Amino acid sequence: MSNDDGNSLSKIRSDAIDKIRRLQRSPRYHSFFNAEAIEAFNKIESSALAGGTITHTDKIGSKGNGST
Repeated sequence: MSNDDGNSLSKIRSDAIDKIRRLQRSPRYHSFFNAEAIEAFNKIESSALAGGTITHTDKIGSKGNGST
């Protein structure tokens, strides 16, 4: 499957995970995503987009949301 400009979902997902990895390595990452904020966001979003770890993000495609 691809979006309108031809990028595959796996390429888009890979790019997003790379960006999340860079963000999580940032020295100021935890000044914005503190434990309380991550816990609150995890209640509605279970991916690394909620401040979770990349290990957790790698499981996104296995949740039956159509991505792999």
